[in-house]
Amino acid sequence: MWEWKTGLARCGVPVRIYLFDDLKQPNFPDHRVFYFPNLFHVDEARLKILRDKVLSKNHVVVWGPGSGISDGTTISKSSAAALTGFSFEMIPSNYPRRTLLTNFEHPITHGLSSATVLGGPLAYGPVLLPTDGVSLGIAWTKVGRNASGLSVKPMENWTSVFTTTPGLPAGMWRNLARMAGAHVYCQSDDVLMAGSNLVALHVTSAGT
Repeated sequence: MWEWKTGLARCGVPVRIYLFDDLKQPNFPDHRVFYFPNLFHVDEARLKILRDKVLSKNHVVVWGPGSGISDGTTISKSSAAALTGFSFEMIPSNYPRRTLLTNFEHPITHGLSSATVLGGPLAYGPVLLPTDGVSLGIAWTKVGRNASGLSVKPMENWTSVFTTTPGLPAGMWRNLARMAGAHVYCQSDDVLMAGSNLVALHVTSAGT
């Protein structure tokens, strides 16, 4: 809910929330960016649906900190790798997640503050840390690893983004949308709602 209120709702791009089962519908609308913050369980049936509806068409797909960690039988980094395309180190420990952005040359992080820290105080685990792709930030870990907390990896016809910490800021969601070719209505972190017949903007200050 915090990510929705502070990030997604203020990113200047229309956002919709769906259940996973909605992907099974034949009239499911296409989108340019997909976000799976809590898709922990992915078996072969779910993976097939994702390949048919999501992992294609130059989509940008953002995975949450535990995406794919279970195949329905075991918890492992191999099932997460099969879903996201990343290789992982897995730490069987509970602790708070925080990531300091360090790479501002990539379109996803370009223009963001160099002081941006993702995450919060909630401790949970196990922890998945991507070990390949392009690292955009360093994860703060109590075991002293110099590991990536946010990585991006081009796939065959889509782009995979993995974050070890939830709570991506509005500016990053705008960059993800731009990278996917979506139209950004607003740059000012104000609340936007848009549909086929209406665009509404709730602003906190005057401007154009």
